Amino acid sequence: VSAIKYEDWEGQLWPGAELSYNLEDIQLFAGADRSFRLPSFTELYYMDEYFQGNSQLEPESQWTYETGIRFYGDGYFGTVAVFHKAGSNLIDWVRQRIPAISAYDRTYSPRNVAENNVTGIDFTGVWLPEIGGKTFKITSFRLIYSYMDLSWDPGDAISLYVFTHYNPVSYTHL
Repeated sequence: VSAIKYEDWEGQLWPGAELSYNLEDIQLFAGADRSFRLPSFTELYYMDEYFQGNSQLEPESQWTYETGIRFYGDGYFGTVAVFHKAGSNLIDWVRQRIPAISAYDRTYSPRNVAENNVTGIDFTGVWLPEIGGKTFKITSFRLIYSYMDLSWDPGDAISLYVFTHYNPVSYTHL
């Protein structure tokens, strides 16, 4: 558990724990933790023609939960895990809609814009075959797969970062 008190924000507490149970070549695990991110100097104070900092930002925070299985054997190992992340007060640079003229302000300003939920699954498998000789040798094959399903409510704003990068994602790496 970590805790800190900042002059401009109330104290923050970051609890976290992981439990695991070993069975022969398998390890079952589960964990939970809380994290947060303070606004950057740029988000708080930067100003130019198209960007206006916001000194009223609050820190982002997130709870993360994960459970899964790690497996080990002679020449292989891997992990299968499911996770859920619940975030609040996400900071993003946005352009606000001006209802009176049905248009958007041209200036981006950081705001605590949303809460989000991310649920997903990760799989990593590694095989260590030791194939080949002195000039060419294969020492491992890896298969990594991740899937994430994200949900959030951007409201009536045009996002510069957060909402433009959060889409259902599937990722495979060989």
